[in-house]
Amino acid sequence: MASLGPNFPGAASSVADAGTSEDGGAWVTPSNIFANDGANSTTSLTPAEFSEKLTAQSFGFTVPGGATIDGILVEIERADTTANLLAVDFRVQLLDASGALVGTNKKDGVTVWPAAMAVASYGGASDTWGASPTDGMVNDVDFGVVVSVDTTGGAAATPEVDFIRMTVFYTAAAPPPPGFSPGPYESRDQVPGLSRVKYRGRR
Repeated sequence: MASLGPNFPGAASSVADAGTSEDGGAWVTPSNIFANDGANSTTSLTPAEFSEKLTAQSFGFTVPGGATIDGILVEIERADTTANLLAVDFRVQLLDASGALVGTNKKDGVTVWPAAMAVASYGGASDTWGASPTDGMVNDVDFGVVVSVDTTGGAAATPEVDFIRMTVFYTAAAPPPPGFSPGPYESRDQVPGLSRVKYRGRR
């Protein structure tokens, strides 16, 4: 098994989705998640409010064609800077090559975000998130991950994200047998190892 990453995203945005109630606090300066540098993207939530979707895309993967994707690891460094410590995951889910949600929501809806920045890991080397990922999907600029946050009690929260990064684990396609060449050939007689077959009867 081989791997690429961890890679940081090259594109990020805060997206409101009224259909899923993820339209509360917008993420300020989403581009701050591009690096592990202490510059954070933040949102402010009132009690029982859901944040907007923090989307991270354009991870720059170059998985070889025909490879099998074995697993995807997403790491998020995050914190809740209020004293209440009531922020929890509402969504941690992949985006496919069209930028649409795909696969399993990997949220941890129980563990509150800590007061100090810490990395939370989702997925792994043998976890494909129920998304049936392909080399074409993970290499696409629209492939990515979405994060949103909920509050678990009757107080406000101020979630912050320093970075999101991703690692893709894959198995390369088997190489062709020694001496094999795909061509081009002008006739059957030129294909190595292919015997001529005589046909009898009507033509």
